[in-house]
Amino acid sequence: MAMRKRQSGFTLIELMIVISIAGILVALALPYMRDIILSQRIKAAVTEAHLSLLLARSEAIKRNADIDVGMTGATWDLGWQVTVAADGTVLRTNDALKDVDIECNTDADTATEACPASITFTRTGRPAAMLEYRFYIADNTKVFMRCVGITLSGQPHVNIDLDGDPDNGCNE
Repeated sequence: MAMRKRQSGFTLIELMIVISIAGILVALALPYMRDIILSQRIKAAVTEAHLSLLLARSEAIKRNADIDVGMTGATWDLGWQVTVAADGTVLRTNDALKDVDIECNTDADTATEACPASITFTRTGRPAAMLEYRFYIADNTKVFMRCVGITLSGQPHVNIDLDGDPDNGCNE
């Protein structure tokens, strides 16, 4: 009597069922993944802006000279550079931000104003005026807006808009 050899593995039907279930799970997860990716873009942009402002302040104090942080394009979301005001030496360059918009608040109220083309840190490490940059994703309320503010002492700080109302700025 000949013994039958048993075959192991998956049938085509089993494989198709597993692939269909995996496809359904991916389709359900994609909208949430988009929000996670956008949130990470905001966090990265805010971190870059915060580091640029910290660098400008520390270099102004170290070099005993004015340091500018200025736009490289028509708006801040197209990138910025940290430069020595006297000779234009570039200390740091940041590229354009993808899907991230930036607005400014230049006074004590919460209304949005036009962003200045540059910020100058004096040799004491202080800026000429108070400023808050608001980083957000347009038409997406699921991703919290983040703000980088500069106090009159020159210290940059990061806040998160927890109430979801971009009109009143960040209110951590």
